[in-house]
Amino acid sequence: MSYDYQLERRRLFTEDGVAALLKIRDAAEKAIALGGAVQSGSIMIGGDEWLSMAAMDFLVEREELQRVTPKGSTAGQHEIFVAGRRMPRR
Repeated sequence: MSYDYQLERRRLFTEDGVAALLKIRDAAEKAIALGGAVQSGSIMIGGDEWLSMAAMDFLVEREELQRVTPKGSTAGQHEIFVAGRRMPRR
């Protein structure tokens, strides 16, 4: 079985999913504030890569993150993101 965003997206709206989403969003904001971009592998939650990927895809969908690497051009943990237009600026 391979990663399916529509299937994994549903998991984001569980207690564990929301916790993962917030952790990833906060880590992305911090990394982007420090260096201007973030590699997905550095903000993934250990043990559940698909949930982590769904969280990042959701943040792209909400325009809080912007994917720099073309979707599918590299392994999920090597994708690069910058701040999206809706990411809070601190």
